[in-house]
Amino acid sequence: VQDVAVLELTKRAPLRGCISPITLPNKGDTYYSTCTAVGWGQTGTNGIFPDQLQKAKINVIPTSKCQEQASGITAKQHICVGDNKFKGKNVCGGDSGGGLICRRKSDNAYVVAGIASYVFDCDKGFGVYANVANFLDYIKGYMSL
Repeated sequence: VQDVAVLELTKRAPLRGCISPITLPNKGDTYYSTCTAVGWGQTGTNGIFPDQLQKAKINVIPTSKCQEQASGITAKQHICVGDNKFKGKNVCGGDSGGGLICRRKSDNAYVVAGIASYVFDCDKGFGVYANVANFLDYIKGYMSL
């Protein structure tokens, strides 16, 4: 339902070049308003999927904007993104499970704040991410942190 999974690797991932770990959020974190969404989903309502990982700057907006579109969205469980400033930059079909990377206000660290869940309209609507902080107990239950 929330597109959250924990994968256990049989060996260490090679950390070099553009491959590096990212920090998990803390419960109660606040973020700057512009984040980066990444995913392999459609590049619009045209049904075309990219050959390379896509990324886009996108604004975090009040949860109330997404609540106007659908019920069941809460600030604790979800992060709402999108607006007209980044028109056409949004999560789309196939992006589920992709990350929302945000800069944490308390220490300027980049964290994986959200996991793409769904969108109301790829080209102009609001997107909904599962709030990773809400799943910390689940995630850490599988990790030796």
